[in-house]
Amino acid sequence: VVLSSLLSLGGSFARDVIAAVSPQIRQSFGLSHARYAFIASLQGLPNVVLAFITGAVVDSIGFRRASVAFTAMVAVGTMFVSLSASGGRVWMLVIGQLIIGIGKQVVSVAQKVALPQIAARHHMAISLGANLATNRIGFAFGWAISPFLIDEESGRCGKALFLSFALCFFSFVCGVGLFYLTRDQATPTDPKRKQLKKKNSNLTAISSPNGGATEGGGTNWQLGVVAVSPRGGAASGQNHLGDIEGAGPAVQRKSPRPRATSALLKEVKAGGCIARLFGCLAWGRGIVKAILQFPRRFWLLTGTLVMYYSCFLPFKVIALEFLMDDRDLSETAADELISLIAIVPIFGCLLTGIAIDSTGRISEVLEIGMMVNILSLVILHKYGGHEVIGIILLGVADSLVCTAGWTLVPQVVKPHRRGLAVGLVHAIENSWDVPLNSVFGYLRDQTGSHHNTFQCMICLGIIGFGLSKAFGRVWRDGSAHKS
Repeated sequence: VVLSSLLSLGGSFARDVIAAVSPQIRQSFGLSHARYAFIASLQGLPNVVLAFITGAVVDSIGFRRASVAFTAMVAVGTMFVSLSASGGRVWMLVIGQLIIGIGKQVVSVAQKVALPQIAARHHMAISLGANLATNRIGFAFGWAISPFLIDEESGRCGKALFLSFALCFFSFVCGVGLFYLTRDQATPTDPKRKQLKKKNSNLTAISSPNGGATEGGGTNWQLGVVAVSPRGGAASGQNHLGDIEGAGPAVQRKSPRPRATSALLKEVKAGGCIARLFGCLAWGRGIVKAILQFPRRFWLLTGTLVMYYSCFLPFKVIALEFLMDDRDLSETAADELISLIAIVPIFGCLLTGIAIDSTGRISEVLEIGMMVNILSLVILHKYGGHEVIGIILLGVADSLVCTAGWTLVPQVVKPHRRGLAVGLVHAIENSWDVPLNSVFGYLRDQTGSHHNTFQCMICLGIIGFGLSKAFGRVWRDGSAHKS
C-alpha cells in the first residue's frame, strides 16, 4: 500500500509545480493568460480520448506492469519540461505536458485498481486515504518549495522543474518495487472468459467418439495428437498420452491441420493488417458495450466527481493570480496559503478513511463534501479577508469528496472492469478540464477579474451536490436491498 501510494508523488508534484511557477513560465515563454491556461491543462487533453482506453489496458496487462511502464513515462515527460526551461522552447514544454498527462493518468488508474487487490476490504477507505494524502503531499511540496527554487534576478524556474524530474524518477523506483512485491497477485478475469475456458477444458476431457483410443495407433481427438507406439500401435482402452503399458513410451505427433484451416491461415497472413484492424474494432466494440452496461449509480457518481473537479482544478490554476491581484497578497503569502489546499487533505484524507471504515456511511460523506465545496467557493468569492477559512474548507471538501468518491468507484462496477470505470471517470473529467480552463482564462483576459469564473464554479458545485444526493438514494436503496 505504501509503494502504491508513492507512485503518484512525482506526478502530482510535476502537475502542480507548473501552476506554482506560472508567472515565471509566462514571462520566460511570453505567454498570455489564455495560452498559459491552455498549456497548463494539456496534461488532461490526451486523456479525453485515451483515459478509458488506458483503463482497459490496465485491466488487460494488470496494475503491476502498468505501474512500471507509465511511471517511467511520467519521468520522461518531466525531463522534457525541465529541459524546455533552459532554452525557452515552447514545443518541448507542450510535448512534456502531453507525455506527463498520459502517463500520470494511467498511474492514477493503476493505483485505484491495485488497492482492492492489495488492501483488506475493511481497510479500503483508509488505504485510499493514504494514497490521496501522498498525492497531496506532492502538491503541497510543490507550492511550498517552488518559491525558494526560483532565480529572482533572471526569473528562471529550471531548478523547480528539475526537482519534479527527480521525484518522478523516485516514483518509477517505487513502481519497480511494487512490481516485485506483488508478483503473486493475479489480474481479475472476465467471468465469461472463465466460463469459456472451463467449457473448453470440459471438451478436451471428452475422449474419442468410440469412448477410447482406437486400435492400431488411433487418433486421440481430445488433444489433437496421435499416440503411436514404437511397436506400431496403441494399446486398447488408452485415451490419454503417456506410457502405454507393455509398449514403451508413446511418441507424440501433432495431427495434420485440415486443408481448409491451412488455406484460411494463409489468407489471414496475407491480409494481416485487415485482420488486426478487425481485431481492434472488436476490442473497441467490447469496451463500448461494457461502458453501456455500467449501472445508473456509476453514472451518478461520475457526474458528482466531474462537477467537483470542474470547481477544484480550475481554482488551482487561477489561485495564485486571484490571491495576488484580487486580494493584494504577496507571491510568498499566496504560495503559503495555496499550499493549505494540500496540507489539509494530508490529514483529512486519512481521517476521512478511518471514519468511513468505522461507520460505513460513505454516501453521506460524499454529500457533505459537496456542500463544503460550495461553501468554500462562496467564502472565497464574496468575503474578502477570509481567504484562510475558504482555503481550509476547500481542503476539507477535497478530503471528503475524493476519499469517498474514489473508494466507491471500484465498488459500483464488476472487478474485471475497475480499470475501465476509473479511466472513464478521468476521461470525462479531462474533457471538462481543458475547455473550462481555456474559457476561464479568456474571461480573465476580457474582464480583468475572476468574478465570472467563481460564479460558474459555484453553479457547477450546486449541480454536483444534486447528483450526489441522487447517488446517495440509489446507493442506500441498493445496500438496503442486499441486507
